[in-house]
Amino acid sequence: MAEVDTVVIGLGKPFYRVLTQVHVPEDLLGDRFPVAREFRVVDMTLVDGKAEHPYPCRIDVTKTDRRVDRLPRLLQPGDLVAWRYHGVDLFWAHAGRLTTALCEAALKGRTTYADKTLA
Repeated sequence: MAEVDTVVIGLGKPFYRVLTQVHVPEDLLGDRFPVAREFRVVDMTLVDGKAEHPYPCRIDVTKTDRRVDRLPRLLQPGDLVAWRYHGVDLFWAHAGRLTTALCEAALKGRTTYADKTLA
């Protein structure tokens, strides 16, 4: 989504509960991401109607708490816009700008994880 200038739109939930784009920098940076991550692999089988395909599904079991509500402090104005209308949470974010900003922040040791500072 980041490569094709996608805008992520959220309706009915606050961004800090559902904006999965925040996981992309963790995967892109791999070992360079400043928070150690732990995964458990669950072997699955994907069925497409014609064939079955083995799939090792990685489940993140990292013990560190994520604080996505800290996200706006890692972004530039306009990268993420959130508001409420008649009690309904709404947001939109540029996937590419969000991914770039989070990668740059992580390389400086700044993340949305609770044990990392936002200095």
